[in-house]
Amino acid sequence: MTRIKRRIIIISGILLISAGAALTAYNVWDDYRASRSSAAVLKEFNKQREQLVENTSDKNLEVWQEEPLPDYLLDPDMPMPTITVDGYRYVGTVAIPPLELELPVTEECDYDRMKIAVCRYSGSVYKDNMVICGHNYKSQFRDLKDLQINDEVIFVDAVGNEFRYLVDEIDTLSPTAVEDMISSDWDLTLFTCNYIGNARVTIRCNRVE
Repeated sequence: MTRIKRRIIIISGILLISAGAALTAYNVWDDYRASRSSAAVLKEFNKQREQLVENTSDKNLEVWQEEPLPDYLLDPDMPMPTITVDGYRYVGTVAIPPLELELPVTEECDYDRMKIAVCRYSGSVYKDNMVICGHNYKSQFRDLKDLQINDEVIFVDAVGNEFRYLVDEIDTLSPTAVEDMISSDWDLTLFTCNYIGNARVTIRCNRVE
């Protein structure tokens, strides 16, 4: 091997190592940024939700002048109420006590929203078919794989209704298995991509009455 070839190989190796280090650093920073954004949204969301719950408890319906909130038990097809924070609408919060997580859940799912919080992918808690997705961030759903059967998950909607679930099944689906993800017999599904993005870690939950 000539000296030039050895030098090319060495330089290529250094560039690859540098690129890997830069990518790792970016991922760590992105996770940190998402964590701070989510925490700020959660604080504001909880503040607004407390006000809504208080107003509803006092039978002050001025906040619902445009569309009075019906009882979701009487109308499971009703849209989930939302709270707007920084231009995005949120349907509630999801707490996973074994992972020490509490996260706001956006009404819709797209790349920009997932940079801030976990997102409602489909369905509704009122119809027992909601699917929530999140990034593979430490501050979001990276540790879903560590959950165990019968671990607790709690969802609280924008007006304070609480829904408790137990993990019933832990599964791995391909990224293209959209139908399997949204068409299921479970009351709540949480999922995230694995680190290399070739599979979805999927947590199936059933509601506890």
